[in-house]
Amino acid sequence: MKKNLLLALFLLLFSLTFFAACQKGNGTTSDTTPAESTPSAVLATAYDHPEDFVHLPAWEEITVSDQAIQKEVDSYIQSVLDSLGREDYQSMDQNTTALLGDKVNIHYTGRAKSEDVTLSEEALAGMTNAGSEEGYDLVLGSGSFIPGFEEQLIGAKAGDTVTVDVTFPDDYGPSAELRGVAVLFEVTVNSLSRAVIGEENVVLVSVLYSLVDAEEKGEIADLLEEHEVELDFRDADALFDEYFAAAPVRDALLGLNTYGTASVTLTLSAEEAAHFGYEDAVTLKAMLTVEQIVYYPEELTDEEVSRFTGGEYQSVDAFSRYIYDHYRNSLAYTAIADAATYEKMPDAVYEALFKSYYDAKIYNLVGDIEGKTEEELAALLTEEIKKEAEEYAAENAAAEFQDRMLIAYLAQRLDFTLTDAQYDELLSEMYDYYVENYYMSLIYLGISSIEDLEEYFGSDNLRFQFTTDEIISRLGDKITVTD
Repeated sequence: MKKNLLLALFLLLFSLTFFAACQKGNGTTSDTTPAESTPSAVLATAYDHPEDFVHLPAWEEITVSDQAIQKEVDSYIQSVLDSLGREDYQSMDQNTTALLGDKVNIHYTGRAKSEDVTLSEEALAGMTNAGSEEGYDLVLGSGSFIPGFEEQLIGAKAGDTVTVDVTFPDDYGPSAELRGVAVLFEVTVNSLSRAVIGEENVVLVSVLYSLVDAEEKGEIADLLEEHEVELDFRDADALFDEYFAAAPVRDALLGLNTYGTASVTLTLSAEEAAHFGYEDAVTLKAMLTVEQIVYYPEELTDEEVSRFTGGEYQSVDAFSRYIYDHYRNSLAYTAIADAATYEKMPDAVYEALFKSYYDAKIYNLVGDIEGKTEEELAALLTEEIKKEAEEYAAENAAAEFQDRMLIAYLAQRLDFTLTDAQYDELLSEMYDYYVENYYMSLIYLGISSIEDLEEYFGSDNLRFQFTTDEIISRLGDKITVTD
């Protein structure tokens, strides 16, 4: 099962966040609806006999083309290349001091600055990543941490321990307890790396234009807006924006670090300026700020595969075969879902699902309606709002019933039941994966343990997703792959 996590977890995050939003966004169901009439409970009554609601043709009648699978494989491999190319940081030696835009890998632990302030264990847990073996990669200047934190690491070297003195903002969202609290972080800089613009980079820059002659007016004033431009240094004839030759810009940017700035004087020829109603050439100044330095490998290597998969796959061929099997299984499920027919869902199931999605949509559209007066509700719940919520609820109630019944039916047909041991193992793997890759997101959500993760997403939703992953992993061998 572990191999499925490599490609499925990013989808799992989206789907479970949606399920959790439905649960948490419902201002009435969790508190006032009897447990036996919740969506999970009424769906469970149908789980015992999914064959009463789902009909499928024989396995051999369900087909997927090899061409369709290979197209998905090629697309995924390209996305891997793109993701690998998002960072082009080079390790720096221990004598190099950190600059704005450098990446530092850090471990940190925070505490209240004043001895008179006592913080809860939950707050303290949110201010440390001591439990992370990999540390945290922080790009200085990215604004990932609270104001003042990143700036105090500028000038540090690999191996340094820096005391960072900061105060949490008064409107700090993740924790009301920390709002306005002065804290000290002991930050260890494990390593330092730097991305520098070279001839082979693709660079994303933020551009702010200004007219050299401040008195100039006209349509060209539209260019004064700040916007982002992608500049490809690999193409010697690349154009900077729609009108400007890249050469002077390239020369100004070469060697700059992320968030570095350069000022360039550019001239619109008379022909180019004519687009804006000018008869003569117009001179502009462009202030460039480097937002991102990108390098795209042309093809995947064995070393990159090993790095991307954490050593699970050591060659491009082995990884490609795994990706092929993954998409064969995924497209098999899509073909099966398309071939399935469904009986009408029981009224009790529909009503419970409809209410859950309707309440969640209302919450998303107008906020919590609990405790509102009739006049306030009438003002909030307009006919347009109610219609939108009803359409959303009807569509999603039907979709969820079919999804859940199909998985229950396939589990029955494949004789699969998710055991408690399998569930615990997958839940533990999921938590470890999030700690390693989305540690700050967990802290933001108030999740600091496996139990917190299970409570946030709901064990029923987790069991359904884990079961779905396992069922899909078995479908490729059941259907027919055509040429």
